[in-house]
Amino acid sequence: MNIDRRNFLKATGLTFSGALLSACATNPNPAPPTPGTDGVLPNGYQFFSIKHNTDILPGGIKGQTLRLDAAIDSHGRVVYGAMDSEDKIGLYALQLDLSTPTPRVSGESRIVRTGDMLDGRRVVELNNHDINAKGQLALVVRVETEMTYNTTDEHGSFDGGTAPMKMQAIYSDLGQGLTRVLHEHVFNTDGHEFAGMFGDLNFHENDLIFVANYYHNTGQVTKDVRQGVFLLRGLEGKNASLVVASGTSLAASTSAPTISQFGLISLHDGGQFVLQAMLTPASEFANQYVQGKQQTAVLRGNLNTVSPNTRKTGSPSNLRIEASSISSGLRSSTTRASGLTCYAPRSGPNSSFAHVVNNGSTHTLLVNNRVVMQSGDKAPTGNVVKAIATPQLATDGITFFMVQTSAGIELLASNGSGSRTILKTGDLLVNHPSPVSDFIGVGYSAMHSDDEGRLVFVVIHEDDSQSLVLGLPV
Repeated sequence: MNIDRRNFLKATGLTFSGALLSACATNPNPAPPTPGTDGVLPNGYQFFSIKHNTDILPGGIKGQTLRLDAAIDSHGRVVYGAMDSEDKIGLYALQLDLSTPTPRVSGESRIVRTGDMLDGRRVVELNNHDINAKGQLALVVRVETEMTYNTTDEHGSFDGGTAPMKMQAIYSDLGQGLTRVLHEHVFNTDGHEFAGMFGDLNFHENDLIFVANYYHNTGQVTKDVRQGVFLLRGLEGKNASLVVASGTSLAASTSAPTISQFGLISLHDGGQFVLQAMLTPASEFANQYVQGKQQTAVLRGNLNTVSPNTRKTGSPSNLRIEASSISSGLRSSTTRASGLTCYAPRSGPNSSFAHVVNNGSTHTLLVNNRVVMQSGDKAPTGNVVKAIATPQLATDGITFFMVQTSAGIELLASNGSGSRTILKTGDLLVNHPSPVSDFIGVGYSAMHSDDEGRLVFVVIHEDDSQSLVLGLPV
């Protein structure tokens, strides 16, 4: 397997909620955020294969392909997705015994699989999911149910029946099995009706933040369809509060751009969140931008300062613009840099946050608006960095991220002052005979690491097989 820069971006674009080709520029004069604590870089890692893509899955069916969404909680429980030999997608969990130097799997279970029944509805699709440090799960599912209909023909004859109907819903598992939290056509306490199309979500402690299309409550008969970021505290469906909505202007000016939709979102301690927003320029400035090229911004805010008015209108006043591709109508410190792409926002402990900027030839990873690495730099191995994927901000002050280099793919750990390559193309896992190829799947989950610095992710080997990998710091 040989991956070039274009395919590297295409592969990692799965993390960016379809917004990889959007444009963005960095704020050159950012106010300093609350600083994070630089962590201590580990001396190295040992990497073990804990599941192979063709192993038997819980339920007795042979696996086929591992998905890239592996996550680990603070108790050594790993949640991962896989397609089996019957082409069904499932979400599974395995429990690790980490009491000895060589980890072992002490138990496995199936959480849900397409074709299963959830409260009388057949599961037809598994979408985004996330776990918190306690291992509690939030999951977007598309289910199929039957809709009863009644019709009357031209002669007044009655006809009725049922027809299949698909809808999206958010389910949670707090330790007692999957329970439906909310679904399409449910109203929240502010009168907004969910219209389906649930997007990215992030589950931190007891709070769930998610993207969804909804009918905005205008008090009128006509429905106004928008997209919003919502907060669920304690996973009470009707208490889903609107945090920010499409149509929101980024400044109190008629020349300011407005938000059209949302990409990746990320939530951490103290209600701090960061998100990627797609922008629509004000009409008088639209001709300044290349037709068909999406404009974007990275926005940061705090859920604890969301006002009652925000919950009704979706127009918060506390959003900070950390990066934007549009400078017209914004504060003077935000300047446009032509052709830049901004993606992969992540929030972390101590109010830290990260994102990546790409101007077509140079990628820059920033943590707290401080440059950590750029394409053209040399990785710790001496190989020249060509591209950078979505970062993972760990609880110990370490940032993990994947780079494409002149020699393949490398997984790096950085504390902001220095970086170390911990896995790269050609390396061997402790217990697998085939070397790692040029794909290391870090960046597809907000929980690739736990509070002990242990990592889980998927790699592709040179023999085209896959492993679910556990990394232990040494």
